[in-house]
Order: sequence, then structure tokens, then C-alpha cells
Amino acid sequence: MDIKIITKDNEEGLLLSNNPFDISGELVVKRNSDCWSYDIKRYSQAKVRRQTFPDENYSLKDVNNTGFALGAFDNNQTIGLAIFQDQRT
Repeated sequence: MDIKIITKDNEEGLLLSNNPFDISGELVVKRNSDCWSYDIKRYSQAKVRRQTFPDENYSLKDVNNTGFALGAFDNNQTIGLAIFQDQRT
């Protein structure tokens, strides 16, 4: 697997469709004094639910105007996508 910045040469990576995934629990993050910790709360099988995020219509120009994108590639096929936006604007 290769992680690459999405550019004009590989912008088809922005077209990755979202796949359904199971929500099988919660990650509960805690902080007390100067220490971070977490607990994992696993749901019973009856409470597991499936979700799919809506597909986005990303354009390279728009993504680059507000941040950048990274793609995960396996043999030049996109298998993951992360969009980063500058939160200071």
C-alpha cells in the first residue's frame, strides 16, 4: 500500500465510493489530570448497526483551495481517501 497526496496525476482517487460499515461499539476517551485514557464499549450483536456515509462529489480544485487530500493506493487502485481542511479559515 502506498499513501500519496492527491494531484492531477491521480485525482481519480477522489471518486472512491463509500462502503457500508458496522458500528459495533464506542471508543470512550477520558482525560484526568495530565493523562489520557480510553475504554472500549462493545455492543451486543442485537445493537450492532450498519451505516454508509453519502458519497461526495469532490473536485481537486475545491479540495486544494481549502486543504489537501491523501489517497491510499494498492497497485494504483484507490482503497482509502482522507480529505484535510484548514480549520483556521
